Amino acid sequence: MLIPTRYYLLVVVVLISARYLFGIWGSADSRSAYLTALAEKWKHAQNAGLSYITDGDPNVSSSLPISLEEEPRRANASFVILARNGELKEVIESLKQIEDRFNRKYHYPYVFLNEQPFTNEFKRWTQEVISSKAHYGVIPPDHWYQPGHIDEARAAMMRQTLVDDDVIYGGESFSLPLAAY
Repeated sequence: MLIPTRYYLLVVVVLISARYLFGIWGSADSRSAYLTALAEKWKHAQNAGLSYITDGDPNVSSSLPISLEEEPRRANASFVILARNGELKEVIESLKQIEDRFNRKYHYPYVFLNEQPFTNEFKRWTQEVISSKAHYGVIPPDHWYQPGHIDEARAAMMRQTLVDDDVIYGGESFSLPLAAY
């Protein structure tokens, strides 16, 4: 069985490309010179205070950061937490997990919302746990509770459908208006 000529040609092209791309057959001196030049660029970039190596072209940047300790990029965001004053223990547990695993590095602010003003105790304890700013707000009652013009019999039937479909909190009438937040 003869291998077609095009496969021989493909192998030759791949080997020649590998030689130029990876320097497979280059001398040890040329590889050493390449690595030395790369190390010099790295040192020069560090001394100049650059955060990325650009090979002299300001329009092209590498994805290799010079320092792994530089400030991480942060999205413009915050944590929004709907909670009541009586849920302080659960909120504190959640905040500790968020802070331990994520927010102690990024310091995103928190926005706490309730249907009534937060107590000083709630504010004091939440501010003890978090590493960033906190804002406390009140949601109007017509946003927090189901509006009076809703047909309760039909709403109960729809909530039962959500329960049958295993939707979390589907049977709770209070959680549906809050889903807007």
